[in-house]
Amino acid sequence: MSSSFPNPFLNSGFKTRVVSAIVLIGIALAGVFAGGNLFILVVAIFGAMMLNEWKNISDPNGGNLPLALNGLALIGTTFFVVSGMITQAGILLFAFVFLNSLERARRGSAWRAGFGLLYLLLPVLLLMMLRNIEGGLGLVLYIFTVVWAADSGAYLLGSMLRGPKLWPEISPNKTWSGFFGGIGLGTICGAALAYFLGRDFIAFGALAFVLTIVAAGGDLLISRMKRHFGVKDTGDTIPGHGGVIDRLDAFLAAVLVCAALIYEYPGIWGQF
Repeated sequence: MSSSFPNPFLNSGFKTRVVSAIVLIGIALAGVFAGGNLFILVVAIFGAMMLNEWKNISDPNGGNLPLALNGLALIGTTFFVVSGMITQAGILLFAFVFLNSLERARRGSAWRAGFGLLYLLLPVLLLMMLRNIEGGLGLVLYIFTVVWAADSGAYLLGSMLRGPKLWPEISPNKTWSGFFGGIGLGTICGAALAYFLGRDFIAFGALAFVLTIVAAGGDLLISRMKRHFGVKDTGDTIPGHGGVIDRLDAFLAAVLVCAALIYEYPGIWGQF
């Protein structure tokens, strides 16, 4: 007897999506476990790719100057972070946000350059910092696990159950069933990892619950930006997924929230 639910594993492009995800996960985990300069390099490369995608979708006729400013911002702030000069990195980042906005103002919509640089580069720098704190390896693995699980849960349950749309004006393919599927699987996997590491799985399960919602919000934010710019994907770098921003949109938001929590509650991540 045939099932009344669609089988997401039979969707066109599913195998391509899975293979791409496996390759990306392998690269990410190799960098995370290696730490040090290799991790910095991997994160910086992905950061450069995201900044390039943002320029292409938000300012396609801007020429090479915006790319040069983005590159200098990435290199300069990364150097300061690696050197432990966090305050200087923050000052330089906001200086480039101003410069990028000023340069873009010649063509109107100055917010595009400033917002893009800040929203994409800040999580990149914070991720470098998070990996380097006490318990940083476990923390970064925890963030990856929650976001990956939430993304998978949303895709699988949303594909099977479908139903009412979450926000059709922003993202016509996202459903409430997928939203709750992401929350469920992300929370379970986050709590399971904490338990495996011998930590308070209830507390970290609760945090995972929050992060799944934040991740969904980050996904919707980038979807809103793509609608504004009139593009379907931020790029075509990753087969089956689109651009790098498409793949990391939820992760960017999760990193921002985790970094804010660490600032508010220093030392909590030493548990990992």
